[in-house]
Amino acid sequence: MPITQTIDHARRRTTTLVKGPVHLADIESHWRAEVAERGEAYPELVDAREATLAFGTAEVRRMVHLIRSTHTESALGPTAVVVHTDVGYGMVRMFGLMLEPECEIVPFRDLAAAEAWLATFDGRGDATARGSAAKTA
Repeated sequence: MPITQTIDHARRRTTTLVKGPVHLADIESHWRAEVAERGEAYPELVDAREATLAFGTAEVRRMVHLIRSTHTESALGPTAVVVHTDVGYGMVRMFGLMLEPECEIVPFRDLAAAEAWLATFDGRGDATARGSAAKTA
């Protein structure tokens, strides 16, 4: 699978690395593993700079439905996704808009900017300045 993740319960943070072609099944497996390991409420940094998307908007809608249908009682943590293409940026932005208000997913082109945005959140996924940092992405 082109997606590897590390859930750090002590720091309350999830870090995910995505490489190569990514299919909807890969993202579904990632989501199910994150829920099983109880990491979905943590802020997540997704480094997808070496990934290529192998799906379209219909699959994004299916993923939104999956997240909403398996969403637990806990809040979903904010997610910063670092991408290298305009298509990737647009897909992540669309995904984030479709998941509002359940979750805040923001695309970035720069790893340091994504990390700085996540630093504005505490371990429960609550923003100290919700929305203000996302506008600079």
